[in-house]
Amino acid sequence: MTKLLDIVKELKTEGKSPEEIAKELGKPIFLIRALYNLYF
Repeated sequence: MTKLLDIVKELKTEGKSPEEIAKELGKPIFLIRALYNLYF
């Protein structure tokens, strides 16, 4: 889970939206959105 969070953090700093990140990683949007909102 920590690894996924690090990836989300990195992609967020690149300016990607939660939807783009979810599509890129092949993960459910709700999971990515939760991680995205957790720290940002």
